[in-house]
Amino acid sequence: MIEGVSIHVFAQLMGVSRPAVRRWLRLGYIALRPDGTIDAAAAEAALAAWGLPRHRFETGGAGGEYRVSLAEIMAAPFSAAAQAVIDEVAAIDVDALLWPADDR
Repeated sequence: MIEGVSIHVFAQLMGVSRPAVRRWLRLGYIALRPDGTIDAAAAEAALAAWGLPRHRFETGGAGGEYRVSLAEIMAAPFSAAAQAVIDEVAAIDVDALLWPADDR
């Protein structure tokens, strides 16, 4: 039988703080064993299914996941549907909405 690890040890294994592990426990991402310890392998698998801890995925760590930076998102072209909405919104005369023609 695999022995469980403490919150402190699990936090060290995952490279996060103890409050982060406690938050995962409180939110139900992972669970304590009956003896109050954490099954590290099961908990790590459960967290990976949720994409946690995020720092591993943002840096291209576990599972080969990659998180796109804001600069990369802003450099990408909009889809045709998104561009149509942007053009439609840009064409709205805000002054006409705020002040009726009689009050100008």
